[in-house]
Amino acid sequence: MKKFICLAVILLSGCTTQADRLAKCQSLGVSIDTCYAKDMDRQTAMETVYQKQALKNSAKALDEAEHKNHPGN
Repeated sequence: MKKFICLAVILLSGCTTQADRLAKCQSLGVSIDTCYAKDMDRQTAMETVYQKQALKNSAKALDEAEHKNHPGN
């Protein structure tokens, strides 16, 4: 349980809200439209990585389950 709590704290400590990211981007002199588009690209890229990892994990679990059911193969 302690490991889970530590992991959650580590992951959440680096989190920023979309408003924070947009404000930081705008403070650099970039337009709000460009900042918003860049933030959406960032979110899409993260979701793609998460989906790819989920598919990889499920494929591995399926492979392991099939191997347990058919140990001779």
